[in-house]
Amino acid sequence: MTCEVVFKALADTRLSPTEKVIFGNIAGGYRTRAEIAKASGCAESSVPRAVRKLEGYGYLKREFEDGKANKYIIQTGITQDTGIATASVNKGWGITG
Repeated sequence: MTCEVVFKALADTRLSPTEKVIFGNIAGGYRTRAEIAKASGCAESSVPRAVRKLEGYGYLKREFEDGKANKYIIQTGITQDTGIATASVNKGWGITG
Protein backbone atom coordinates (compact mmCIF):
# COMPACT_ATOMS: atom_id res chain seq x y z
CA MET A 1 0.00 0.00 0.00
CA THR A 2 1.20 3.47 -0.72
CA CYS A 3 0.64 6.61 1.30
CA GLU A 4 -0.66 8.18 -1.91
CA VAL A 5 -3.92 6.21 -1.60
CA VAL A 6 -4.43 7.36 1.99
CA PHE A 7 -3.74 10.97 0.99
CA LYS A 8 -6.25 10.69 -1.87
CA ALA A 9 -8.89 9.43 0.53
CA LEU A 10 -8.18 12.23 2.98
CA ALA A 11 -8.59 14.81 0.23
CA ASP A 12 -11.70 13.19 -1.30
CA THR A 13 -14.60 15.57 -0.73
CA ARG A 14 -17.16 12.77 -1.15
CA LEU A 15 -16.06 11.07 2.09
CA SER A 16 -17.18 12.19 5.54
CA PRO A 17 -14.60 12.76 8.28
CA THR A 18 -15.71 9.52 9.95
CA GLU A 19 -15.27 7.54 6.72
CA LYS A 20 -11.77 8.99 6.32
CA VAL A 21 -10.83 7.99 9.87
CA ILE A 22 -12.25 4.49 9.34
CA PHE A 23 -10.24 4.14 6.13
CA GLY A 24 -7.09 5.27 7.90
CA ASN A 25 -7.60 2.73 10.67
CA ILE A 26 -8.24 -0.08 8.18
CA ALA A 27 -5.08 0.95 6.32
CA GLY A 28 -3.31 0.92 9.70
CA GLY A 29 -4.16 -2.73 10.25
CA TYR A 30 -7.39 -2.87 12.26
CA ARG A 31 -9.59 -5.75 11.06
CA THR A 32 -12.66 -6.40 13.19
CA ARG A 33 -15.66 -4.10 13.27
CA ALA A 34 -15.20 -3.57 17.02
CA GLU A 35 -11.49 -2.69 16.65
CA ILE A 36 -12.13 -0.31 13.77
CA ALA A 37 -15.04 1.40 15.57
CA LYS A 38 -13.11 1.82 18.82
CA ALA A 39 -10.03 3.21 17.08
CA SER A 40 -12.21 5.51 14.96
CA GLY A 41 -14.32 6.78 17.85
CA CYS A 42 -17.59 5.81 16.21
CA ALA A 43 -20.41 3.30 16.56
CA GLU A 44 -19.89 -0.21 15.21
CA SER A 45 -22.86 0.30 12.88
CA SER A 46 -20.92 3.09 11.10
CA VAL A 47 -18.14 0.74 10.00
CA PRO A 48 -20.04 -1.40 7.43
CA ARG A 49 -21.63 1.71 5.90
CA ALA A 50 -18.23 3.35 5.52
CA VAL A 51 -16.67 0.17 4.14
CA ARG A 52 -19.40 -0.11 1.48
CA LYS A 53 -18.85 3.51 0.46
CA LEU A 54 -15.06 3.07 0.36
CA GLU A 55 -15.52 -0.06 -1.76
CA GLY A 56 -17.84 1.82 -4.11
CA TYR A 57 -15.26 4.55 -4.65
CA GLY A 58 -12.50 1.99 -5.24
CA TYR A 59 -10.41 2.64 -2.13
CA LEU A 60 -10.61 -0.87 -0.77
CA LYS A 61 -11.78 -4.36 -1.50
CA ARG A 62 -13.26 -6.65 1.13
CA GLU A 63 -12.79 -10.41 1.20
CA PHE A 64 -15.03 -12.49 3.41
CA GLU A 65 -13.73 -15.35 5.52
CA ASP A 66 -16.18 -17.60 7.38
CA GLY A 67 -15.85 -17.22 11.12
CA LYS A 68 -13.05 -14.68 10.83
CA ALA A 69 -12.72 -10.93 10.48
CA ASN A 70 -12.97 -9.57 6.95
CA LYS A 71 -9.78 -9.13 5.00
CA TYR A 72 -9.40 -5.62 3.57
CA ILE A 73 -7.23 -4.92 0.56
CA ILE A 74 -6.27 -1.30 -0.03
CA GLN A 75 -6.60 -0.58 -3.74
CA THR A 76 -3.63 1.26 -5.19
CA GLY A 77 -4.99 1.80 -8.70
CA ILE A 78 -7.91 4.13 -8.06
CA THR A 79 -9.33 5.02 -11.45
CA GLN A 80 -12.58 6.75 -10.50
CA ASP A 81 -12.80 10.50 -10.08
CA THR A 82 -11.91 11.19 -6.46
CA GLY A 83 -13.81 14.46 -6.24
CA ILE A 84 -10.60 16.32 -5.44
CA ALA A 85 -10.65 19.88 -6.73
CA THR A 86 -7.67 20.60 -8.94
CA ALA A 87 -6.27 23.72 -10.52
CA SER A 88 -3.37 24.55 -12.77
CA VAL A 89 -1.08 27.51 -12.94
CA ASN A 90 -1.29 29.48 -16.17
CA LYS A 91 2.22 30.83 -17.07
CA GLY A 92 2.72 32.26 -13.61
CA TRP A 93 -0.26 34.61 -13.89
CA GLY A 94 -2.37 32.82 -11.34
CA ILE A 95 -4.59 29.85 -10.73
CA THR A 96 -7.06 28.70 -13.35
CA GLY A 97 -9.84 26.19 -12.85
